[in-house]
Amino acid sequence: MKAPTLIMLLVFILSQQGRGQDTLDMARTLTFYNVPFTWVNQNPRLRFGLEYHDDNHLGYSLEIGFGNRHLNHKRLEDLVWGQAYSFFEVRSEIKWYRHEEQKFATYFGAEVLYYNMIDHLSDNSYYPDRDAQELLYDEADFRKEKIAFQFKAGIKFLATKRFVMDFYQGIGLAYRNIRYSDVVNPRLDESDDFEEWGWPESYKNGGKYLLLQFSPGVRIGMVIGRL
Repeated sequence: MKAPTLIMLLVFILSQQGRGQDTLDMARTLTFYNVPFTWVNQNPRLRFGLEYHDDNHLGYSLEIGFGNRHLNHKRLEDLVWGQAYSFFEVRSEIKWYRHEEQKFATYFGAEVLYYNMIDHLSDNSYYPDRDAQELLYDEADFRKEKIAFQFKAGIKFLATKRFVMDFYQGIGLAYRNIRYSDVVNPRLDESDDFEEWGWPESYKNGGKYLLLQFSPGVRIGMVIGRL
């Protein structure tokens, strides 16, 4: 949590220095964004994006996220995922800015996202689907894909003439598919352990699911030009 905390502190300092000096004039601007808290997510990755704000209160953004075994080891010390961890995501969003004041703008948006994660796991277990018995295995290839559509609402604050903060909340539906392949020594778990609160490590369980998606978040951005 140290890196995101330092980032938030830096932006707070910048906002205090810029208070009362600038207005939120985002027309025809191109903004570069970083989404800092994906670093502390269960699937650690870095995520960056660009947003273009036109003259008619509309914004168009594209974000790319990626993770690898080095980020995984730094964040989780290989306790959740393995040495073959790889993560890729892409997100596209359109925003309508409803209201603008001197220091902030509120908006509504619609976002489509896709991500793909792969890994090679060892000495673990999973449920192949909802009704199956838990399987233990020595090694297995793991792949998780998700496609989602969600509506979002947010508020964008001006920190300085060039730096902005974007707080948002999204809600929608997601389709998730988790697959295991090349499973080595699969065997049923014969223990009597009972998980009262659901499946252990449900984010690793196999199968296809339609899920309700919640996506609170923060973006930190810098205006890099006007078009």
